[in-house]
Amino acid sequence: MTLLWGLIGLAWFYSPSLCVEGNPCEGTYKFLNESDRSGLIKSDLSKCDGTDLHGKWGWFRVSGDAGNALASNVPRSGTCGTEIRAYLEDAHPSFGVGKLTLTFCTATKSKSCQAKRDLEVINCGEFYLYNLFKFKENCNSKYWRYCTNGIADDKCTGDKCANGKRCVLKDNGNQHECVDAPSSGTQPQMMPPAEDPFSSNPCLNGSSCNNNSDPYTCLFGYSGDNCHINNYEGKILRIKSTAVQESNKIAILRQS
Repeated sequence: MTLLWGLIGLAWFYSPSLCVEGNPCEGTYKFLNESDRSGLIKSDLSKCDGTDLHGKWGWFRVSGDAGNALASNVPRSGTCGTEIRAYLEDAHPSFGVGKLTLTFCTATKSKSCQAKRDLEVINCGEFYLYNLFKFKENCNSKYWRYCTNGIADDKCTGDKCANGKRCVLKDNGNQHECVDAPSSGTQPQMMPPAEDPFSSNPCLNGSSCNNNSDPYTCLFGYSGDNCHINNYEGKILRIKSTAVQESNKIAILRQS
């Protein structure tokens, strides 16, 4: 019986397990802070994120002269420093709801929403985070860029709230409000998104990896470009088979 439970325990140890991603609000993120990203400012249309953000994709915060959020209205033609202008079609999430998948549009000279894509967004309280990715292949034919709102990034700076309350953004960064500070943490923990060629975490089997890092860090027992190879699959099957055989032997002995 001891051998049986030992084999079952070993099989469980090498089986896939769930992985919980840390809170991006408390992790490392990058910044969009260029003033010419604003959908309010006319600028030279020569910028392209396919080049400017190459190798930097992942969680970004809008700050400084760029504003405090991605644009939530169609950026006017001639703004944002580019031809194809990306902006959020959906309203930003409220604080405390965790990571949401919203829709963003790409505007061109002739169409206000030529194409739609999904984008992960989090309201971290004092700021928003966006899981930016390369939504067009290159910058050879048309320049494209994520556009921002250009609203002064001071809604939650300084001592905005009294009595221990916390300042959080709302209304797409146009307003702020004071809320009770959570007792622990700022956001619920979240699972990583499903496999996506544009995702910042394309790994499988609960492993952790990033398009910008090499090599990937795979969960123990897995390998491959996207942690898709189970190094112990054959061993697990043999262990489970042995465990079943031992269980059958015990059952036969009990019957005899």
